[in-house]
Amino acid sequence: MPPTWPTLTSPRHATCGAPVSGTPRCACSLRRPHREPITADPVAGFADAATDPGLAAWATFHDAISTLTLREDPAAADEGFARALELAPGDPFLESYVIRHQGDLMINWKGRREAGIALLRRSLHLRAALGARPQVAAAAATLAGELPPGPEADELRAISKDTARELGIPWLQG
Repeated sequence: MPPTWPTLTSPRHATCGAPVSGTPRCACSLRRPHREPITADPVAGFADAATDPGLAAWATFHDAISTLTLREDPAAADEGFARALELAPGDPFLESYVIRHQGDLMINWKGRREAGIALLRRSLHLRAALGARPQVAAAAATLAGELPPGPEADELRAISKDTARELGIPWLQG
């Protein structure tokens, strides 16, 4: 049975408004009694969450993404991606996310297209090995978008769209 994806009509958490179904942890789970709620600066919020041992690896990963996209600091993001991997050695799911974003950083910030594409391929392979179909579809679409036009890119786009249709993931259906 495919997972349930939240929709605009899904029940929402009363405090933060996050969809209740399909969401393992809402933003409220980051609130801890000894800290203020995370609301204003997402980069600071993820950095704060990274101090919690239970959240550290994924929060460090998200801190790196927000540092890159919101502060446009590729050097700090690169360090954050590496740190996220150090915090969760042997976690292929996290690794698949980290190297996907490292691939983007290589392509769009460092001008190292082939190295970036190699990381995007590795991310796709890790996700496929884990059987993480929604993530495989996203990785296939991302890799297809970076490849030159041709049969491989076309096949990856088709795989992504077919999987998105089967699983009901609208943003990947194109």
